[in-house]
Amino acid sequence: EPGTTTTTTLPVSPDVVAYLEQVTEAEGAIIGLQAEMGSVNSAWDADPREISYGDAEA
Repeated sequence: EPGTTTTTTLPVSPDVVAYLEQVTEAEGAIIGLQAEMGSVNSAWDADPREISYGDAEA
């Protein structure tokens, strides 16, 4: 019929599923690093700078 749309969903191979899971895991790690870098940068930009004793020893 005119004006109707049909879609077909094809099965995804196990290799593609495994790849997408790895990409999702890597994305999570990158997001975590981005958050950590943001918090480090905001602490670095603080005035006055505060450095904990444990960090100073490292």
